[in-house]
Amino acid sequence: MARKRKEEAEKTRRLLIESALTVFAENGLMKSTLAQVASHAGLTRGAIYWHFKDKNDLLDALWSEIMAPYAGLFEKIEDTEESKLSELLIDIARLLLKEIKTNSRLQTVVKLHAQAPVDTSFLESRRIKRRDDHVRMEKTFARVEHHRMLQPHLSASEATVLYNAFIAGLYQLWINNPDHYCQLNTDNLITSLKLQLFTPAPAKTVESVPEFETQPEPAVMQASTFDPSLPTQPPETASFTNAPLAKLS
Repeated sequence: MARKRKEEAEKTRRLLIESALTVFAENGLMKSTLAQVASHAGLTRGAIYWHFKDKNDLLDALWSEIMAPYAGLFEKIEDTEESKLSELLIDIARLLLKEIKTNSRLQTVVKLHAQAPVDTSFLESRRIKRRDDHVRMEKTFARVEHHRMLQPHLSASEATVLYNAFIAGLYQLWINNPDHYCQLNTDNLITSLKLQLFTPAPAKTVESVPEFETQPEPAVMQASTFDPSLPTQPPETASFTNAPLAKLS
């Protein structure tokens, strides 16, 4: 029985989140009310307050719901070995830049977050969360730095700022001018980010295999090692050159 109630409560919570996504997208964040969200879900306002403290709490849950697939990628960072961290970070950035072009749910929640800063209480809660995210990401770049794969002129903190600002800035560009953003070659942008953050991987050396075995050349006597007391020719050679020529019959 308890398990069934828990499943029903989770189902109601997800219904409210989906309703909030629709209502917020249609009316805008500031003009939307919790009563409208409850009505869209076919529930009472009491059901909303059972699951969420206020509109900011609901928006935060909406953000977490939409970002869950991408958050899973960031969670993989802790279990990734240092030599592969840079590639994982680049893959995550590449995915985020491509998703904003086509994923309508992500587009909606990004637009809603752009409207949220007018609410100071929401700003404060987001500031705390972003600070925690920054600390986790800085630890990741510290691991990259320890593996000597971070550009030497960057600290782990600076690399974190650069990485986050790169993604946030392009998302802001999409909000302001989505047509312009969609014309950009995101692969080129990602290549630029990779070059700014990480050192190139060392080239692999290939051992050359000789096609055949050469015989050592005979030693040449150097002038500095010449000893006049030794014969200039081996005895065999001398006897051959000094022998009389054989008469032809």
